Amino acid sequence: MEVTQVKLRKPGRYFKSQVSAFTCKLKKKKKNHCFRIFSFHFPTLHFFSMQLMYSEWMLEPPDDLVSDWLMMPCPVGRRNLVVASRGATKVYAKNGYQLMRFPSSLPGGCRQGDQRLSCILDCIYSEVSKTFYVLDMMNWKSHPLYDSDTECRWYLTQSHFSDNPEPRTVSKYNPYKFEPLPSCSCDPESIERMMTADMNVELDGLLFYHKRTHYTIGPTPLVLWLKPYMLQELFGVKVGEKHLQNVPSSYRNFQQHVNNVKDAKKKNLKTENGCRGDAGTAMETEITKS
Repeated sequence: MEVTQVKLRKPGRYFKSQVSAFTCKLKKKKKNHCFRIFSFHFPTLHFFSMQLMYSEWMLEPPDDLVSDWLMMPCPVGRRNLVVASRGATKVYAKNGYQLMRFPSSLPGGCRQGDQRLSCILDCIYSEVSKTFYVLDMMNWKSHPLYDSDTECRWYLTQSHFSDNPEPRTVSKYNPYKFEPLPSCSCDPESIERMMTADMNVELDGLLFYHKRTHYTIGPTPLVLWLKPYMLQELFGVKVGEKHLQNVPSSYRNFQQHVNNVKDAKKKNLKTENGCRGDAGTAMETEITKS
């Protein structure tokens, strides 16, 4: 069969339905040809991709952990970027793909409210409870918070959701709940109190934020990640029994975990060097979770 390649010179011009119609027209025009379309891109995917701040594994506790860090429990779910503006609320995956669109009670999130406003949230979506758990807030009522430190952003998150309870309840114009996550200081007493409290969600891990870090897009050493079952060995604090049920069979101790992370890091560096050759310099990479 003869194959003819057709290249779209203007990426992003055609949507999926238009491309389908385009291929049908071509097949009707020449039945003996099989057309192959390539170089097809969606610009919206690139615009909303890599817009979140990611953590790195905690390989050792920072010296200023108690005084300058905060801890937040992270439930099991899917990491999403939530953007409310122009009367609609859109949910994007890490790669920028739009997953959901619905009205909400967030600023600018539905047509019944002020569509001139906007809101951007960093969330974990739970399919079980149909809830968006808010990790961070980057914009509220069109006021950007990227350059605010962690303490300021988290204080405003709790204050805004306390003053505006509509997003926290399911209604006609708010089909999904938005719940801000609690946080605590990193002293052993506060961590133990948090981990022994009765939580209604299954925890995937724990995020440790530096108090004075801004919201930085991409991986950063100022946001660290641990699994709940690692706390008892690392900090000597009590952890609820339900947080110890999902310990993988391959996990032996924290030191072995650190060695595994370092080995994976070396392999990534070797891969980068092999791909770039002598002319390139491999950037340091870490295994990121959230």
